[in-house]
Amino acid sequence: EMAVSELAEYGDVIFAKVTTESEESYTGDNNDLFKVTQDYIDEVKVNEGSLELMPGESRTLSASVSPEKLADIGVYWFSTDENVAVVDRNGCVTGIGMGSAKIIAAANDGGGAKAEITVKVDTYGRAALGDTDVLSGQGKKLSLDLPEDRLEAVVTVAKGNKFMILNAKPKSFTYDVPGDKKLVGVSKKGKVSAKKASEGAVIRYEDARTGKNIKLTVRVMEQKFTEGKKLTSNVTVGTAFDISAELLLNAEFKPKNEKYKEVIPDLKYETDKKGTWHITGTPAKKGTVSIPVYAYGKKFVMKIKAK
Repeated sequence: EMAVSELAEYGDVIFAKVTTESEESYTGDNNDLFKVTQDYIDEVKVNEGSLELMPGESRTLSASVSPEKLADIGVYWFSTDENVAVVDRNGCVTGIGMGSAKIIAAANDGGGAKAEITVKVDTYGRAALGDTDVLSGQGKKLSLDLPEDRLEAVVTVAKGNKFMILNAKPKSFTYDVPGDKKLVGVSKKGKVSAKKASEGAVIRYEDARTGKNIKLTVRVMEQKFTEGKKLTSNVTVGTAFDISAELLLNAEFKPKNEKYKEVIPDLKYETDKKGTWHITGTPAKKGTVSIPVYAYGKKFVMKIKAK
């Protein structure tokens, strides 16, 4: 025989057992009052405790419920701030703008059970885009070390930079487009060289640990970052400026002191929803502001000259 709660979903209740615990009451054809119980999901769990994404990066979450017999009821997903991150009906979370938001999985039965995780979207300290780990190390010792369960990565580096692919089988590297060798080079041992600006050169190789085929997409930014390189922008005293620094996607600004406030009191550097840096302000007097900037494992100096 079917449970009363199952029968209630179809409209007319054909058979019912009287119970002391109930959610709703029904009156039968013979005016006898009987009560129908409904089971609710007790707990929702999400497979991740938190996420860190870059603007445009996506990661898919999954949710489980208890008791397991109610798994078919499922959950619905939503974000507390869609200016920071959005999530679709399948739990795929995409970073939109800088900041943090809660991603919530709530039971579809209306019982109130839910689970939430915090998603942070930023570019600090990151040298990669897409579903991948970051490049680690500094300067000429950058490396990419993917977990064994990762089969695809998208990495962004500056033109002229190099990094080492760890755990790659030597001589297993191939290109989806043979001509991409002129854009991104790779040695027999897995040393990648960013030669020319590229929206995405695809390199495939075998993971020496698992034997699985890995797809690596390398994007190359035009700017060649070198130690001590100076980038200079000229601005006008009394006139507001907005220097768009698209090439500094993964940059971190580290002024040594606040002397810059003497020239540009309201100097700011922040990113928009696409992750592009904007340096803004209005010079109060003539002078030069020098700001150390770290990007893609390199250090260089940005100079703003107010005339």
